[in-house]
Amino acid sequence: MRTTAETMHEAAGVAQHDADAFADQLAEELAASGTVSVADRRAVGALLARQGLTASDLIDAERAASFAAEAGADFLVVGNVFALGDMAGVFVTMLGVKSPTATIAVRQTESLDALMAEVTGLCAELLGNATE
Repeated sequence: MRTTAETMHEAAGVAQHDADAFADQLAEELAASGTVSVADRRAVGALLARQGLTASDLIDAERAASFAAEAGADFLVVGNVFALGDMAGVFVTMLGVKSPTATIAVRQTESLDALMAEVTGLCAELLGNATE
């Protein structure tokens, strides 16, 4: 069964274009899994802006469910890409909105390039836990 996932992200200490590249790669990997279809990130961003929300606001289960219902999604994938000194990391949460679930995947690496190489593993972890 294919479900729809909405993806959104925030950046801290990372150039926005790098965070966008990470989010795009994550969305492509999720879509390539064949398990979920992924909504266009820019359309999701526009919906967030219209509602005056940020990705961080959607960690709240009630807000996430309301947002997903309006967007027609079964999952929300919310992430934060960050850099601290020479390290880069990501914290990604996949929220199930029809059945209340939350799957978290975290990676910390020595560089943004190394973090990008972790996307496939992050997706496998998120999808594996969401379907258990």
